[in-house]
Amino acid sequence: MIGGNVSDADIIYTNLYDAIRIGCETIMLLYGYRVRKSSEGHHYIAINTASELMVGRLENEFQRIQKMRQKRNRFDYGNLNSISEIELRQAMVDTDILLKEINKLINK
Repeated sequence: MIGGNVSDADIIYTNLYDAIRIGCETIMLLYGYRVRKSSEGHHYIAINTASELMVGRLENEFQRIQKMRQKRNRFDYGNLNSISEIELRQAMVDTDILLKEINKLINK
């Protein structure tokens, strides 16, 4: 495991997820939309809307990101104890790809 401690990997995974979620909210803002943070399912809405706004770009990444959202929920509600190194590394790659796409949108 990265960091030599399962809890470290879990924290890293959750932080990567938060970066992705905020990135999706940024995509929405760049297109003139907002998601109510108080609304139920606002994480799902932000990710799904960002995916639709990207019009076919990052389809595989967004599918994995939705799975990541579900896994993060399982962490929060105690139904999951750890994340594999493979999942953590994929989350790092997907986060990097999404942030690079956001940078392209900002610099248009």
